Amino acid sequence: MNPGTGRGAPNDPSWDADPRDVEGFLIRYVRANPGRRFGAITEATQLACHVSYRTAAWHLARLVTYGEIALLRNRTYSIPEAPPSSARALLEVRWDSQYVTVGPDGTARELKQQEFRVVSGLLKYREWNYPTRPRHLTWWSTVPGRVVYVPPRVSKNRLNTFRAMFESPLSARDSTWHRAEVVVEMGSWFRMARASGNGGPTRGAVSKSVLESEWTGLPSQSSRHGYRFSPDAYLRLQVVLPEHFPVGRVGCHVRFMIDDSRFDPQEEARVAELSKDPSSLDGLRRYGRMLVLSVPQPLLDRRYEIDWGLPSIATRSRPRAATRRPPRDPTAARGGLRRASVRSAGPTR
Repeated sequence: MNPGTGRGAPNDPSWDADPRDVEGFLIRYVRANPGRRFGAITEATQLACHVSYRTAAWHLARLVTYGEIALLRNRTYSIPEAPPSSARALLEVRWDSQYVTVGPDGTARELKQQEFRVVSGLLKYREWNYPTRPRHLTWWSTVPGRVVYVPPRVSKNRLNTFRAMFESPLSARDSTWHRAEVVVEMGSWFRMARASGNGGPTRGAVSKSVLESEWTGLPSQSSRHGYRFSPDAYLRLQVVLPEHFPVGRVGCHVRFMIDDSRFDPQEEARVAELSKDPSSLDGLRRYGRMLVLSVPQPLLDRRYEIDWGLPSIATRSRPRAATRRPPRDPTAARGGLRRASVRSAGPTR
């Protein structure tokens, strides 16, 4: 090949390419020959890696999508000045479930599971923020790493932050689905009774003071990375209340994350329709003291919420045995009726 054409040369260090590493050759070639156009890059890739024109173009477009090669306005290619590690990562979530077990004193144990993959950028760690420090936190993932605690005085958001640092960053070049699991134990997380001054709702309106709730959902943009749902995404929230807890009315609402005072009526109506289908487990379901909300194809920037009515302080503190009537003895009752009928049978001799 003629070195003057600018399409690679035998003495170019990028010429020694592994046919299996097309993208590695593209990065080395563009770094050694900045300002080249599409035709020159694909032709050099075809000759060096022994691949077709379509394969070379596909890998070049893939690297542009990942941000490892930049396409300039004059239709030339170059390596971006900022390294890929500074690019904001985008996570695609296929499964997100949250299981909350409420204790009699308002403590909670939360198990959160998520299945995700990186579709752009580079992901070095994941973070979880809490207003109060959890009693205990356990983290597990298919990606090796370790958890580091960042106190509020050091954290940027002034919250208790737990950061899971991966041994090797995750990039979009690896399309593997990863799973992560976090178990958190919180103290005094839920209210177990409403205030004594709130007797209940008036004129059909329900006050927040007589309800307790738990929600789940994902924002489109977090402080570290962005989210998107896969086409077959599934969102699940399960709340297990204490045994013999006098739970009141149970409902489901969908709010906007940016303003939790606003509801999404269309999405809320869709979830309500899911609950009416007896052949499906989607929507809001109640199994005794267990409340389950399952939402297929959820939306971003929404709070899928389960709320339940709280008992009064007197009802909550009243012993359950005192409110239960003693069982009636059916044998004694029949005997009493039999004796009464004998006495009223009539005069005797």
